[in-house]
Amino acid sequence: MASIEQGFAFVDKLVDRCTEVVREQDAVAALPERLYHFTDVAGFEGILASRTLWSSLATALNDAEEVRYAIGLAKTIATERAPDSTYYREVLDALERPMVVVPFAERGLVETRMFVTSFCGRCDKAAQWLHYGRGGRGVAIGFGGQKLAKLLGREVIVIDYDPASQKRRIKQFLEAGEEVTRAFWRGNPDPIFKGTAHLISTYLPVLAARMKHPSFADEEESRLVGIDLRVGGKVMTPSPERLKWRRPGGAMVPYEELSFQGDPSVVEEIVVGYSSELGLDSAALCASDHLGLDATVRRSEVPVRGALP
Repeated sequence: MASIEQGFAFVDKLVDRCTEVVREQDAVAALPERLYHFTDVAGFEGILASRTLWSSLATALNDAEEVRYAIGLAKTIATERAPDSTYYREVLDALERPMVVVPFAERGLVETRMFVTSFCGRCDKAAQWLHYGRGGRGVAIGFGGQKLAKLLGREVIVIDYDPASQKRRIKQFLEAGEEVTRAFWRGNPDPIFKGTAHLISTYLPVLAARMKHPSFADEEESRLVGIDLRVGGKVMTPSPERLKWRRPGGAMVPYEELSFQGDPSVVEEIVVGYSSELGLDSAALCASDHLGLDATVRRSEVPVRGALP
């Protein structure tokens, strides 16, 4: 019978290896110098006045299917390998039933949730203004990417839209679980695979948040990401603030407020939509009044005149 200490040591090794796989592509992806956050005029004024950004639970957003996209790829891979592998049968079961408590969870169910703030690496494409920029009537706030990540203590990741890369990364991630288990539990690791599969399934959203369907590639999205890890309902990761809630339509979306109060100069540029009624002078005065700086302000040259959503 494995001791609790052995179990925790195994979890540490597994998480470390999975983290290596997750961040492998991050290390070679080119992060844009500037990250543009699209919003409407009211949101623009609110962000500058409060000097905060919202980081929302990824699976509660309107486009939650984007996060589930990679989970679906993982299920496909596990299904293909399950007939010949105890490990992949357990992985598939964990992905299908993520709320089932398993070994290594003596302290309760392990849950991982991703909170994200979305940006685009550029703001000169019609699709960006149509989808995010309120049909050309909104505003794009340009932040210094690395500077913002350091200030907020969050990772900035570049979304992977390449199907070949996505499948390779997910296969490597799943294989890491089996490899670490066999290396740590020499002899017969089969009884341990259920626990491994549970941990793999709960950590997979960290990788899934880095991927989207190839049809969205024109967005060139980057994300500011934070992890909410809970064991037995207890929060294990530091959170800048208590969760808050907004209620769009009939939904409920939890979010955190991330403050850039410490250095408002992370706002480097303001791009007003082509068909926005917001004047450049008003946008500049808003930045001066709320941030105390003379930000670069310009109007987008992308001739989008779409209807408001």
